[in-house]
Amino acid sequence: MRKTEASPFSSRKGTPIHLLNKDNRKRESLPKRSLKCSVDYRDNHYSQTATHAKPDEIQWNKELCNSVHLIGVVGIPVEIKHLPSGKVVAWTRLAVKKSATDTSWINLTFWDELAHVASQHVEKGQQIYVSGRLISDSVENDDGKLQTYYKVVVQQLNFIERSISDRII
Repeated sequence: MRKTEASPFSSRKGTPIHLLNKDNRKRESLPKRSLKCSVDYRDNHYSQTATHAKPDEIQWNKELCNSVHLIGVVGIPVEIKHLPSGKVVAWTRLAVKKSATDTSWINLTFWDELAHVASQHVEKGQQIYVSGRLISDSVENDDGKLQTYYKVVVQQLNFIERSISDRII
């Protein structure tokens, strides 16, 4: 029988937390924590105490130290470049909704085989899932100041299945 490792996002018994009913999520062995928050209202001090259970601990995992998971809509066509070193790089931008009216634009970079896959299959307007790691680049701007940009180096790419209502149209 094969031993399976518990996901860092599952309960101690191996069942994913989101599949447990609310009664099973409570852990009686966890101490209750009391958080105090003071807010100043016109010279009156208002103090409120809230009690919340401490989140479960997970094992340290190198892959989780710098991991990003996003679902969004591809905003520009994928561009690809073959480097003199023989490596291949591709890039695009992903629109990730923060709210109904606010969108974050995330730069995505694909390397080597995944760069070829992205350039052949990813199109502007498609909804995709990516996971990878966050990196930063610093570039000197016209004023001589360093400008820092962040991007996700994609390690996994998947397409989001369209809903039934989308397929009818």
